Amino acid sequence: MKKIIVISILLLISSIANAEWISSDSINDPAKEKLCLSLISKEISKKAKAEPFEMDSHAIEMMRGHHPEQTFVVVHGSLYDCMLMDGTGKFDIASITNVEGWSWHRIEPPKPKQHEPSIETSEGRDIAWYLCKDAYRHKFENENMEYDHSFMDIISVGSFDEVFVPKNKRKGKGKTKHNFIAGKKVEKYDVVVQGKAFYGPANPDLTAVHFACLLSPMFEVKAIQYEW
Repeated sequence: MKKIIVISILLLISSIANAEWISSDSINDPAKEKLCLSLISKEISKKAKAEPFEMDSHAIEMMRGHHPEQTFVVVHGSLYDCMLMDGTGKFDIASITNVEGWSWHRIEPPKPKQHEPSIETSEGRDIAWYLCKDAYRHKFENENMEYDHSFMDIISVGSFDEVFVPKNKRKGKGKTKHNFIAGKKVEKYDVVVQGKAFYGPANPDLTAVHFACLLSPMFEVKAIQYEW
């Protein structure tokens, strides 16, 4: 069946003052929500997992005035609306809304405690860099090489955009397992530091080692990987 993907009619209705927000875990009939999730899984070709959100009680009342079985589920930041379709008599996805509005919004999980000074400041980035560099040098020692200096490439939050491609992470034809450092997944608020360490003696160039550190939001070292 052709699915109608629209910006929900909920967003076209003027705001209602003093909205009463209802948590997603109290909105739906569990059996119908499970069925809606199974339909979404088929739609997106992978298992759908419901995300927490809140919805305005007036909007629920208005929408269910015509379809009492109407079920609302948020998956990947979009609100899916499942109901008994008038034209087919089947319970199916009626609409997908990917813009939050007055009638619904996602509930973001609380942020974990973060290091102060934060990674958003130059002081915080300097601290993260020196922690990573020192942790790398403590982990990697080569008696045949003489350390010369280090150079910071990039600091990012919640993602690992590889400056280098570690050989031990290659999959198939040069593919890599992204957002993992030394087998540990990079979580949303984790800090990723990447740099290079140079070793001599120069002959005529120095030898470079690329390294990446995974730090927690509090700058605890969770994982290190490096590659010649």
